[in-house]
Amino acid sequence: LEYQVVRKAKFIIWRGHIESKLMIERYSEVLERHLVVVDVKKEISVVIGIWLLWALVLTSLVFIFGDVGLAASFQSLIKISVVKKILAVFTDYALYPFYFIFVCLVGLGFYKNIESFRALAWRYFIAQLIGSIVLVRLLKMLVARGRPSSEFPSIYIGDFTQLYMDASLHSFPSGHAADVWTGATILFVVAKQVSVKFSLILVAILVSLSRVALGAHYPIDILLGSLIGLLTGSLCLVISRTSSNKI
Repeated sequence: LEYQVVRKAKFIIWRGHIESKLMIERYSEVLERHLVVVDVKKEISVVIGIWLLWALVLTSLVFIFGDVGLAASFQSLIKISVVKKILAVFTDYALYPFYFIFVCLVGLGFYKNIESFRALAWRYFIAQLIGSIVLVRLLKMLVARGRPSSEFPSIYIGDFTQLYMDASLHSFPSGHAADVWTGATILFVVAKQVSVKFSLILVAILVSLSRVALGAHYPIDILLGSLIGLLTGSLCLVISRTSSNKI
């Protein structure tokens, strides 16, 4: 009886492994075909339109309440310590699924020899390098705007003549916003289901707003950060598309 139980368990594990492998291969084939036929410029125009709507709402609120006043209003919403802790976890760990997806695309691209997967992932990494790492970090050090919790909250210390290394003066622009909007923009363009597309945008907006609520940034900081992510992600897709028939 014990032998039969062990044998049945091994069979279930084997069948699950085969089914999982077939499912991955099936989704990989569907995604590969979609990457070839997707209208990149059309999808980018849609995500830009959504960003403009989000930017319009945010700038309107900034105009009404002020950049500092709106930030204070967001921060007052999470005075409960448990909520603040949950939000602190979300603001960082919500970025990791994006990293995981593109790392998987690289792995599958090499394992299955799918050029479009590798190309898409490399463009994401290049966009992150240009936007979130180089451009955002450089602006942070040149502009040197004090974070809400710094000694000089909301004040622009920098005059573009030197680099300020103090992290408390790195409020403008938001690196998290640039990071999440880069991934959301690229995945929005290549995703097939509308629900997935708008879920990506929702995550990007929530991560951006969480930076304000946690007192790490002001609304204008996340607005410019999201714009950097949107533009670098879009440009990497468009420029590469002009020199290739595939993503």
